[in-house]
Amino acid sequence: MEAFNIKGLKITINKEGSPYYLKVSYPLYFEKFTEIETEDYIFRFDLNNRIKFIQGKKKRIGEQFKLNCASDWIYYCAAGYKGVYSFLGEYYLPCFGYAKNPLFDIYGYDTKFLKNLFRVFLKLVKRLEHIIKSNTLNEINQIVKAIITVNSVQAIKKRAEEFDQITSGGVTVLPPDCRHVDYEVIPLNISSGCLYNCGFCSVKKGTKFKNRSITDILYDIKRLKRFYSADIANYNSLFLGEHDALNAESKIIIETAKAAYNKFGFQYSHMKNPTLFLFGSVSSLINAKDELFEALNSLPFYTYINIGMESADNSTLKALQKPLLFQNIKEAFEKMLFLNQKYMNIEITANFVMGNMLSDRHYQSIIELSKSAGKSSYGKGAFYISPLEKSGTPSSYVQKKFLWLKNSCAMPTYIYLIQRL
Repeated sequence: MEAFNIKGLKITINKEGSPYYLKVSYPLYFEKFTEIETEDYIFRFDLNNRIKFIQGKKKRIGEQFKLNCASDWIYYCAAGYKGVYSFLGEYYLPCFGYAKNPLFDIYGYDTKFLKNLFRVFLKLVKRLEHIIKSNTLNEINQIVKAIITVNSVQAIKKRAEEFDQITSGGVTVLPPDCRHVDYEVIPLNISSGCLYNCGFCSVKKGTKFKNRSITDILYDIKRLKRFYSADIANYNSLFLGEHDALNAESKIIIETAKAAYNKFGFQYSHMKNPTLFLFGSVSSLINAKDELFEALNSLPFYTYINIGMESADNSTLKALQKPLLFQNIKEAFEKMLFLNQKYMNIEITANFVMGNMLSDRHYQSIIELSKSAGKSSYGKGAFYISPLEKSGTPSSYVQKKFLWLKNSCAMPTYIYLIQRL
């Protein structure tokens, strides 16, 4: 790490954050980055010199904006570090520039603040251009020139278009377990479509499930490696998409995970403890063979598999247009518990929905299902509760109903905020 003070700017290169994604109630930074500190703001740039975090120093301490690889701005609201953890299992509330399950109305996405912040960033770029003309430190000049070049409005837009093209339209939803790595995952589709295409779902594309070929997957790995470029050294986590990767052929799942681990160099990442994420359906979990889980458990990843169960009540499942019955949900839940107990490097979690139009029987069925686990959860697994996006459910209802549900369930229970990439 080297620090330079130039014309009122403190520029630190090769700065290292924590190599572990820790859950702490104060601002903690990960990865390797370049940092520029002004009188009022802190700007952090990734290893490709692209802006990633902007944080105010005087107001909203600990709160910041993050630009993800899909060029979405996300506002990290600390909310005083009070109460958020009970809902999310994290010490911050991510607020998006798109409408997805608002939890606290008062902490909505502050577009006015973002626009002002981006103007501040453009002023920083102007100051950097002046430094280029007068500074004689070649190492700093090279980094500053790169920062100026790759952070123009046009460059950010072009990057978003490239990501959209590689991922066939972007990632509409990430598994809730991705919160454990701050959603810093490389997305790689090994399948497309979904088995059920349930009527309530607003994030899926309505297409039938289909495996992708290994040839196409390996081609995408090459494109993703080129896209992330030098900053790939800050990644150690992989999301296998699309909506039911667990239903893909076992050979495709395992071969893809191994190829990505090696090609992306996760073994050399600054971030430790590589993690693999994928969605699964009730049917794909029930039908998956022991050989698949044995192979997953032996990979150099800790694997999270998130299963969409939605309800354990037959009438609710029918209303949601999910072609399953309680007995299917029960069978999948029991297998989830069994696999969590058997495999050290696999953890399976479950999703359920909530909304003010759903019956008390629906909520009671979730509670009863959780209590049927007894002591067999072995500290693994969780229930995620997703407010139905188009239900018009007020945030006050979500907060009150969720806390009641959380306190009644025998499994760790959190809100699932639908986050895209």
